[in-house]
Amino acid sequence: MILTDDQDGSVAGGDWHMPKLREHLAQRGANFTNHVLNFALCCPSRATILVGQCAHNSGIVSLYYPLGGSRRFRERGLESRAVPLILQQAGYRTGLVGKYLNGYGTEFSAAYVPPGYDTWFGMRQQGYYNIDFSDNGQNVHLGSEPGNYSTDVIAARAVSFIQEAAQDGRPFWLLVAPFAPHTPFVPAPRHMDKLKGLTVPRVPSWNESSATLSTKIPRTLSDPRYNPPLGPEEAAALDHDYQRRAEMLLSVDDAIDAIVKALQAVGKLGNTYIMYASDNGLKLGHRRKTSKQSPYEEDVRVPLYVRGPGLPSGIKLPHLVTNADFAPTWLELAGVADPYAQERDGRSFAAVLRRHEARGDPDSFRTGVLIEMILRKLGAT
Repeated sequence: MILTDDQDGSVAGGDWHMPKLREHLAQRGANFTNHVLNFALCCPSRATILVGQCAHNSGIVSLYYPLGGSRRFRERGLESRAVPLILQQAGYRTGLVGKYLNGYGTEFSAAYVPPGYDTWFGMRQQGYYNIDFSDNGQNVHLGSEPGNYSTDVIAARAVSFIQEAAQDGRPFWLLVAPFAPHTPFVPAPRHMDKLKGLTVPRVPSWNESSATLSTKIPRTLSDPRYNPPLGPEEAAALDHDYQRRAEMLLSVDDAIDAIVKALQAVGKLGNTYIMYASDNGLKLGHRRKTSKQSPYEEDVRVPLYVRGPGLPSGIKLPHLVTNADFAPTWLELAGVADPYAQERDGRSFAAVLRRHEARGDPDSFRTGVLIEMILRKLGAT
C-alpha cells in the first residue's frame, strides 16, 4: 500500500503528471473512480485505514491528543485490532516505512515501535529534510543534504524491505507512506521547476461564484460572507503551490517505479497486490478555501489504483469504496480470519479484485458511504 498525504483525486482537474503511476498501476490494473473517504483528515483517515472503523467508532476524530493522535490510538486499544498485528500473528512479514499517525514523534520516544511490525521506519517529524525517524526503535536523523529527501529515503527503505522479504520466505504486507504532497511544498532538487508554469485547473468549484457557493451546505463552510473571492495575487500563489505539489509527486512517482521494479527483480510482482491511495484531499482555492476536513469532493474523493492477481489491465471500476474497506480487504486477500470482523465498518472489495462476475453491478456492492467531520460554529474556538 502506497499512501500519500493530501493528494486529491481528479475532481481538482488534474492527473498529477505521474507517468509511472499510469504505466505501472493505471494501465496494468484498476482505477477505482469512486473512492470516497469517511473523514478527510490525516489522523482519523489513517486510523480508519488500519482498523476498518469509521471515525465515530474508532474515536480518532482529530490530529492530536486527546481526540486523536498516536497516543489516543493506543489508549483505545486500536493497535491490537489493527491489520498489521493480525497479519503478523498469521505468519506475515509486516512493515511500515514513512508516516504513521500524527503525534507519534512527540507522544512516544523513538524506542517505541507499535505492535505488529517486523520492520519499522516511522517518521518522528513531518517534513522533507532535517527530520528524525525511528528505525526499529533507534532514532535516525536525516540532515539537509539532497540525498536525505524523505520521499527518496522512504522509497529506498521500501525496496530494502522487499528484497529482505523475498529472502525470508514469508508472505508480506508493507505500508509505504511518504509525506508528499503535504505542506511545506518542497520538491526534490531534481524536480524543482520541472513543471514550471503549471496552474490549478479552473474547474467550476475553483474560486466558486457567490451565487453557487451560497447554495452549499453546511453554511458555516460555504457562506460567501466568510469566503471572499480570490484575488489575482492569491490565485498566483495557489498556482505556485499546485506546481510545487505536482513536482513533489514526481518523487512519489519514482518510488512507485522503484517498488515495482524491486518486486519484479525478486519474482514477486505477479502475485502481489499493489494499492495506491491518499489519506485525504486538499482544496487549493476550490470553494474559495485552502483546506481539507470538509465533505466537499476535493477533500473526500481521492485516488485509488490497484494492480494484482485477477485484475485485467487498464480498467476503470465505478464501485463505491471507502478507506474503511482496506482492512477487511487486506485480510480477505491474505486468507486470514478476522477476529474483529464484527467491529469493522468497512466491506472487503477482494471479490471485485479477483472475480470478473463480482464487477458486474457496482450498486450491488454499495450505494452510499458515511462522510463525517467536526464542525465548529462561526466565531467559536
